[in-house]
Amino acid sequence: MFERTEIFARFASCYSPQTPAALATLLGLRRQTIYEWKSGKRPIPWPRLKAAVDEFRLSWDWLLTGKGEKIRCGRKDEVRPLVAHEINKRFLELFDGLSHAEIARRCGISQVAVYYIDSDMMRVPWDRLKEAVETMDTSWEWLLEGRR
Repeated sequence: MFERTEIFARFASCYSPQTPAALATLLGLRRQTIYEWKSGKRPIPWPRLKAAVDEFRLSWDWLLTGKGEKIRCGRKDEVRPLVAHEINKRFLELFDGLSHAEIARRCGISQVAVYYIDSDMMRVPWDRLKEAVETMDTSWEWLLEGRR
């Protein structure tokens, strides 16, 4: 499980608000939404995290885990949308040459789920992405945006 309160703290630090209410105003959200993110009751939606990554040129590794450099290297114009089917493809590349049944066994998901992921009918569950980053010598930068 992602540490929601820690991700929120890193996310909010980029916007430099004095209070959660100020962050709510800045982002055009209800205060309650910000308080739910801050307490860990609800996760920050991925499109909001992606917007912060793009706007502040953040490293996914830093934002999600607190590890590594905060700011990513590279040109500013290389930012592009987060595309689910590309994430699915990169995730499956980690298991190159394995059958759907073997991928399912290793990931602890059903073979049908692997088929749906391969067919872009379902996104890879985020907890499985996290596990892949932690155990398979890859990074959030590569998995989410294809950057090494």
